[in-house]
Amino acid sequence: MANRKVALLPRVKTLHQQRPYLKPALAANGKIRPHWAVYNNQPTHFPNDVCYLRYEQGKRLVLEQVGADLAVAQVELLRRTISKGRRSEML
Repeated sequence: MANRKVALLPRVKTLHQQRPYLKPALAANGKIRPHWAVYNNQPTHFPNDVCYLRYEQGKRLVLEQVGADLAVAQVELLRRTISKGRRSEML
């Protein structure tokens, strides 16, 4: 069975000039907060973040940039998740 997981990760610039991929911060209603990520176990505001999708293609881990707009990134996440599900059903 193929791996169907697709994750949305913001990439940010920290104070120490590092550019890690972080987990997105969630609001109280469970939605992703735009321009917020969990850094050092604290939700932190990052105004210049860029969203990436992480998924496996065969045995290779792929990080695909989808842009800074969260709405566009979530649509691309949904599209990529559906297409990976269809591909695994055909195999």
